[in-house]
Amino acid sequence: MTDYSIVQNVETGAEDPNWIRRISDSAFIPKDPQNRDYREFLAWQDSGGEILSEDPLYVPYVKPTANKEQLLAQLADIKAQIEALPEDPQ
Repeated sequence: MTDYSIVQNVETGAEDPNWIRRISDSAFIPKDPQNRDYREFLAWQDSGGEILSEDPLYVPYVKPTANKEQLLAQLADIKAQIEALPEDPQ
């Protein structure tokens, strides 16, 4: 299992060169040799660990461009989709 991933800039999607993400707890680790977590990452990498090239927790920032009526229509559509889902058989 991969324990670390790159961090992607939320606005551009490009890799942020200053950080690594530890997947187990979603911690952002600065690429600083003085940082204990970064040193642990380097040791993990030296032992054969391969970093994910995409951040599994990346959520791009989307600037709202719709007006209020459009957003309300989208919300109604989402609500209808949710209501159409089958009940959870718990």
